[in-house]
Amino acid sequence: MGNRVPLQHKPSDYFRERIWISADPDERMVPALAERYGVSRFLWASDFPHADHTPEYVGDLNELVAMFPEDQRRAFIGDNARALFKLG
Repeated sequence: MGNRVPLQHKPSDYFRERIWISADPDERMVPALAERYGVSRFLWASDFPHADHTPEYVGDLNELVAMFPEDQRRAFIGDNARALFKLG
Protein backbone atom coordinates (compact mmCIF):
# COMPACT_ATOMS: atom_id res chain seq x y z
CA MET A 1 0.00 0.00 0.00
CA GLY A 2 1.30 3.48 -0.89
CA ASN A 3 1.90 6.42 1.38
CA ARG A 4 -1.19 8.01 2.84
CA VAL A 5 -1.68 11.72 3.08
CA PRO A 6 -2.86 12.54 6.59
CA LEU A 7 -6.10 14.49 6.70
CA GLN A 8 -6.24 17.55 8.90
CA HIS A 9 -10.06 17.47 8.95
CA LYS A 10 -12.85 14.94 8.71
CA PRO A 11 -13.88 14.02 5.14
CA SER A 12 -17.30 15.56 5.81
CA ASP A 13 -15.61 18.91 6.53
CA TYR A 14 -13.87 18.81 3.14
CA PHE A 15 -17.20 17.96 1.54
CA ARG A 16 -18.92 20.95 3.13
CA GLU A 17 -16.11 23.28 2.03
CA ARG A 18 -15.36 22.08 -1.51
CA ILE A 19 -18.23 20.13 -3.06
CA TRP A 20 -21.33 21.40 -4.83
CA ILE A 21 -24.12 19.07 -5.95
CA SER A 22 -26.63 19.93 -8.64
CA ALA A 23 -29.72 17.92 -9.39
CA ASP A 24 -32.53 17.52 -11.87
CA PRO A 25 -36.10 17.22 -10.50
CA ASP A 26 -36.04 13.41 -10.60
CA GLU A 27 -33.27 13.25 -7.97
CA ARG A 28 -35.60 12.57 -5.04
CA MET A 29 -32.81 11.85 -2.52
CA VAL A 30 -31.43 15.39 -2.70
CA PRO A 31 -33.55 16.82 0.16
CA ALA A 32 -32.44 14.00 2.50
CA LEU A 33 -28.80 14.50 1.52
CA ALA A 34 -29.13 18.25 1.97
CA GLU A 35 -30.56 17.66 5.44
CA ARG A 36 -27.59 15.48 6.34
CA TYR A 37 -24.81 17.61 4.84
CA GLY A 38 -26.34 21.08 4.85
CA VAL A 39 -28.43 22.68 2.14
CA SER A 40 -25.83 25.33 1.30
CA ARG A 41 -23.99 23.00 -1.16
CA PHE A 42 -27.01 21.76 -3.11
CA LEU A 43 -28.60 23.46 -6.08
CA TRP A 44 -31.01 22.84 -8.88
CA ALA A 45 -29.39 22.79 -12.28
CA SER A 46 -30.62 21.78 -15.67
CA ASP A 47 -30.05 21.93 -19.39
CA PHE A 48 -33.83 22.03 -19.98
CA PRO A 49 -35.26 21.45 -22.51
CA HIS A 50 -33.47 18.16 -22.98
CA ALA A 51 -34.57 15.00 -24.77
CA ASP A 52 -34.97 13.00 -21.56
CA HIS A 53 -37.09 15.62 -19.78
CA THR A 54 -40.80 15.04 -19.74
CA PRO A 55 -43.41 17.74 -20.36
CA GLU A 56 -44.05 17.63 -16.59
CA TYR A 57 -40.54 18.95 -15.88
CA VAL A 58 -41.60 22.16 -14.14
CA GLY A 59 -44.21 20.29 -12.10
CA ASP A 60 -41.56 17.76 -11.10
CA LEU A 61 -39.25 20.60 -10.06
CA ASN A 62 -42.03 22.12 -7.94
CA GLU A 63 -42.54 18.73 -6.25
CA LEU A 64 -38.82 18.39 -5.53
CA VAL A 65 -38.61 21.90 -4.10
CA ALA A 66 -41.64 21.21 -1.91
CA MET A 67 -39.72 18.31 -0.33
CA PHE A 68 -37.30 20.82 1.24
CA PRO A 69 -38.22 22.63 4.44
CA GLU A 70 -39.72 25.99 3.49
CA ASP A 71 -36.75 27.97 4.81
CA GLN A 72 -34.36 26.02 2.51
CA ARG A 73 -36.25 26.19 -0.78
CA ARG A 74 -34.92 29.54 -1.93
CA ALA A 75 -31.34 28.39 -1.29
CA PHE A 76 -31.82 25.28 -3.45
CA ILE A 77 -33.50 26.98 -6.40
CA GLY A 78 -31.32 30.08 -6.63
CA ASP A 79 -29.41 31.48 -3.66
CA ASN A 80 -26.78 28.72 -3.63
CA ALA A 81 -26.09 29.18 -7.36
CA ARG A 82 -25.70 32.93 -6.77
CA ALA A 83 -23.18 32.17 -4.02
CA LEU A 84 -21.27 29.61 -6.11
CA PHE A 85 -20.95 31.91 -9.11
CA LYS A 86 -20.56 35.05 -6.98
CA LEU A 87 -23.60 36.76 -8.49
CA GLY A 88 -25.11 39.75 -6.72
